[in-house]
Amino acid sequence: MTLRLISYRENAGAPVRVGALVDDRPYDVIAAIEAAGTAAPECECFCSVADLLACEDCLASARVALEEVDESAALEGIEILAPIPSPPKLFCLATNFMSHMQESISRHLQGGQQQRELDTPRVFRMRRCA
Repeated sequence: MTLRLISYRENAGAPVRVGALVDDRPYDVIAAIEAAGTAAPECECFCSVADLLACEDCLASARVALEEVDESAALEGIEILAPIPSPPKLFCLATNFMSHMQESISRHLQGGQQQRELDTPRVFRMRRCA
């Protein structure tokens, strides 16, 4: 089973909800927990993917319910959104593939110095504009 958390909404005016893609089919997380006959933990961690990931108890409940998910929790005709809309930080990689990184390294670097360059990931952080 492949499980990926998503944010979704049923239509343009609907609130954003937390769901999961199980083998590429979307499910509502709370509906899956209710269909499994288990009670969701008493907290508000199901409001966003970020909150759900931060709460081990809620995430465990979601995983158990989605392992053998009931088809009644399946969703149709939804709009899948970014898992975490407007993240507070965005980390970027300067190169996508090792071959791209090798192309980017100056031809003047030799030996150990060049290997160190390849071992160091090129990560930078973008700042959000208000």
